[in-house]
Parts: sequence; structure tokens; C-alpha cells
Amino acid sequence: FYYWCGIRVRRLISSLPGYTETESWAFSYEAAVLPTEGVLSFLEKVFGKHTSLCSMWFLGVPYVNLSSPGNLEALLKSVQHITKGREYFILVPWLGDGLLTSTGAKWHAHRKMLTPAFHFRILESCLPIFNRNAQLLIKILQDKFADEKILNVDTFISLCSLDIISEAAMGVRLEAQLQKHSTL
Repeated sequence: FYYWCGIRVRRLISSLPGYTETESWAFSYEAAVLPTEGVLSFLEKVFGKHTSLCSMWFLGVPYVNLSSPGNLEALLKSVQHITKGREYFILVPWLGDGLLTSTGAKWHAHRKMLTPAFHFRILESCLPIFNRNAQLLIKILQDKFADEKILNVDTFISLCSLDIISEAAMGVRLEAQLQKHSTL
């Protein structure tokens, strides 16, 4: 069964515009040795030739990049194609089974409940709060990474999220990220 599914996926992916598995392995190697500053220009190079749809393999896993508004709208409006990829599984222990990680009826119910809260005009007014707290998070992480090579970022991201949510939703500036012994 697994073998048959693999053949079917390969056939489907190869029918789309994009890169062969061999070309994709070269990109995988290039991406693995890429400095952080080069990621955006690398993605532009990889996906720039294919303006609306591009398939490629990354470390043996097929990916399809959609960049035209029509393709994205069709996918995002579909209730059939909401099963998350395996990359989302690493988020479940941290985020639980919420809107970002759930699928099916549970995802649909969460989305219906949360959609009004995330209207563009509402979010736009919160952008300065998002940006200020994200910049603070980046500075804190840069300082921490200067001292340590390996760092668990869960607490830092959670504290940043707490700062953003408390200020955006309640107007209270907690500054939890700046507290000396902040823990969750």
C-alpha cells in the first residue's frame, strides 16, 4: 500500500510544473548549507520561475508552492483539503489541538468561532503591538544565543505571546518578556 501511494504521489507531483526529484535534491543540499540571511533570496530563486504553481521535493518529501491568489483562494476555501502536513505535528505538544493544528470538524468549528476576531481592520490596529513585542523577542533571543549554542525557545515565544495577547486584547502592558524570572 505504502509503495503504491508513493508511486501515485510521484506521478501526481511530476504532472505539475516544477522541479524533478534530482533537481530538488540539489536545492535541498543548497538550503542545508545556506546562511539565515540568504533564505528569502534562495526561495525567490527556486520559486521565481513558476509564478502560480511549483512542485518540488525537499529531503524526499513532496511540496507544492501556490502563489497565485486564485489557487490559494480555492485551497483555503476548501473544507476537503484542511488536513495538516506532518510538519505541524511538532507543534501539538506546545499548542495543543487548536485552530493551527486541528483538522476536520474541529478545525471548522474553531475557525468559525475565531474568524470575526481576526478581521483585517482589527488586526491592523494591533500591528504596532505585534511588531514591538516581536522585535523585543528577537533582541532577547539574539542576546541568549550569544551566550548559549542550544536554546529552548518555548518559554520565550510563550512570554512574547502573553505580552501581545494581554496588550492587544485587554490594553494591559505586562512586559513579561522583560521580567528577570518570568516562567509559564
